[in-house]
Amino acid sequence: MRFPALLVLITMLNPALAATNQDADFIAARDAFRAGDSAKLDRMAKKLKHSPLEPYVAYYQLRIQLETVPARAIQEFLARPDDTPLINRLRAEWLRLLGKRQQWDEFSAQFPRLVGEETDLTCYALRSRQSLQAEQVLHEARKLWTSNNADLPENCAPLLDAAIASGIISET
Repeated sequence: MRFPALLVLITMLNPALAATNQDADFIAARDAFRAGDSAKLDRMAKKLKHSPLEPYVAYYQLRIQLETVPARAIQEFLARPDDTPLINRLRAEWLRLLGKRQQWDEFSAQFPRLVGEETDLTCYALRSRQSLQAEQVLHEARKLWTSNNADLPENCAPLLDAAIASGIISET
């Protein structure tokens, strides 16, 4: 019996050994993600392809290349049937990138699917609607500003500037 066949047989007879290997492979994948090592992350992803840890490694792979990966790959991950917070986490990160790039059509398609509220993403959502509903958006920006004690993320500044310029937010 050759060594790989023996290893498969041992793994089948001892599931704990397989779990230990998966744990080590996952830790290596996580460490590769943290270090920004895409090549090592891809190698670990192949080892964990059909494991319960695969969605986490897929998240790492997409997250590490978020600015360059095709939108289709992100959309496929977001459409997964898995019930995992990773999908929402990637959606939030992608929404930040879409907002930064002012890709409002895709932003508007994904934002309603976000679970939970994050102020910076709310500002991007308001900005995505600003050209269509300017006055209403500026009033919502004012409410956001007063409810957060004027401590808003930097990406909210264009909204606040527009609200000030229009008189919706005044010095008083």
